[in-house]
Amino acid sequence: MQFNIEINALLLKAVALAATNQESRYYLRGVYVEFFADHLTLTATDGHKLIAGRQARIYTNQTEPGASDGAAGQAGIILPLDMIDKIKLSRKAPDYVTLSFDAKGDSLQARFLQLKFDAVTLSGFEVEASYPAARRVAPVSITGETAAFDPEILITFTKAAKLVYGSTVGAPATPVVHHNGLSPALVSWLPTGTLPGCQAFGVAMPMRVQGDFKELPDVAWFTGAAAYRATPADQFQAETERLKAKA
Repeated sequence: MQFNIEINALLLKAVALAATNQESRYYLRGVYVEFFADHLTLTATDGHKLIAGRQARIYTNQTEPGASDGAAGQAGIILPLDMIDKIKLSRKAPDYVTLSFDAKGDSLQARFLQLKFDAVTLSGFEVEASYPAARRVAPVSITGETAAFDPEILITFTKAAKLVYGSTVGAPATPVVHHNGLSPALVSWLPTGTLPGCQAFGVAMPMRVQGDFKELPDVAWFTGAAAYRATPADQFQAETERLKAKA
């Protein structure tokens, strides 16, 4: 039995930005697609950053609206990055790419895949590997404690946002990091309702700051006063004093 799954092209390309290009980590060189009764999920990570997306199931002409196309329960597919890279987005291109494959069955052989997009058909095999348990990385408790991040990681989420928004004037394309100390942080980069039926978020791994950069820089020579770390109580007191002075 062959399955034909419609995947939002912008979401697929955005999620793929978090995948690795390292040959030695071949199992991360792609987007992991999982199939559920009413939706599918897309996941990509390189071990330092992660992007996860959810898309409500889009049915093809081969199925009735609201009917299951039978893909739920099929083993997830690691869609190779080199196939995704060949998808060329444009303003006139369709919104969805069609992923076609046969049921896994009992065979250990890799499934043959086809990606159809904008009158182009790309062919290849799934990445033969077990995808890591990526859901364990996403935190559910956020401390708000600030942390340092590799700028290259944060740039990935900016690229994902800009890819989705394109050249739309005034569109938000600046991700927000929800700091979590030295634990993985959540990243908001796709506002709800941006892509029909889609949701997405990111996860960024913080850096352990060592050496001189652990301390605040000397700014007194420039500002006339030394920098210091203010607690929320200190900030509240300072704002109170400022308001009293203006009264």
